[in-house]
Amino acid sequence: MNHSAIRYFLPLVVLLVACTQTELCEETEHPHRISTMFSFNWVNATSDEYVHTVPDTMNVLAKRIVGTWKCLIQLDSYKSEGYYLWNAPEELPEGKTTEFRLRSGIYKLLAFNRDDKEFIYDDIDNYIRTDDGDKQVSDLNIEYKRYSYDDPELRGTISYWKDYNNYGGSANYIQPDITPIYYDSITPIRVDDQDLSNYVFKPNLLSQNIDVKFHIHKKVDVVPFIIDSVYTEISGIPCRVNLANGYIDVTETCKMLYKNHFRDATGKKIKDTNTNTELECHGTIDVLSVVNAPDEKVTYGPGILQVMIFVKNRSMPIRGKVNLYYPIRRANLYELTEDGLHAIRHKRHGTIDIEANLIIDENFLVTSDDESGFERWISTDETDVIDI
Repeated sequence: MNHSAIRYFLPLVVLLVACTQTELCEETEHPHRISTMFSFNWVNATSDEYVHTVPDTMNVLAKRIVGTWKCLIQLDSYKSEGYYLWNAPEELPEGKTTEFRLRSGIYKLLAFNRDDKEFIYDDIDNYIRTDDGDKQVSDLNIEYKRYSYDDPELRGTISYWKDYNNYGGSANYIQPDITPIYYDSITPIRVDDQDLSNYVFKPNLLSQNIDVKFHIHKKVDVVPFIIDSVYTEISGIPCRVNLANGYIDVTETCKMLYKNHFRDATGKKIKDTNTNTELECHGTIDVLSVVNAPDEKVTYGPGILQVMIFVKNRSMPIRGKVNLYYPIRRANLYELTEDGLHAIRHKRHGTIDIEANLIIDENFLVTSDDESGFERWISTDETDVIDI
């Protein structure tokens, strides 16, 4: 089994099996606090040809191992200044600060980005606010916050959308243009009366940057037409990831709706014209991964791509869908664990390339050019549908 991705998470599984006692002052009267600084090196966000989005802020959780005590800090991702979110000292600095006062002792430091409209942090919140010694870093998961399509908090919804893959309940959509997930830890360090220390995190990307692309063949020999826009919904996005080992839970998946763009042969974004007969559609998403359907024939569940094409001067869109079983397997995005319940991502960036062309005229999805019937676009304009 290829566990190359695990190398990013090895520091997280180094747990203390024995700790030496450290001398602590009597904190009931005067907690002894030491000034510390934190900063971020974003080399892991730009270490390949793809420049990944860096969050505006990062949270730092400092947990003292002996004589359990925790505090939570929010920092600017580049300026390394911020403020306390939990267990601040009684005398707070005015405004933001670059120096944070921790009680002396041995610590484990965790850093992660946070967006409460995109993710659920219940495990982390419970870990911060309780002194339960049974709760370990290996128990911490982040999961996507899911929405029903008609929820006003869900971004990017469009008129005329109809769901031909309504699985997983009505509240199974995640936000489009979602923030990549970053995480890092620093193995136990001693905070004492030495000179001011600056602890540098190198956050690792837990999510994958995935380009989903397919080709549209326009039959313009009878009536020329222009495609205004193309929207797709992709299913099979795992909902949950473990921070400590990067294991992705594949037992529960969700969906995302996003807008596509057209590219020419050089990769430049273009607009459609009357004379175009071939268009390459792209959509780029940052998600934990995308899992394939159980087989190549199903048209419902995870690993299905739905498409809605808006043609200029035509009121109703053209609709269709395709099974991504083979495109996802070709993309080699992940490897399943032996129990089949989790996956380990293979790479930071991948491409789901649908080889079958989507053939349309100005009114309908005409056909698909994959004669095998396995990687084949099918029209959903005339099938039973559940309106959302």
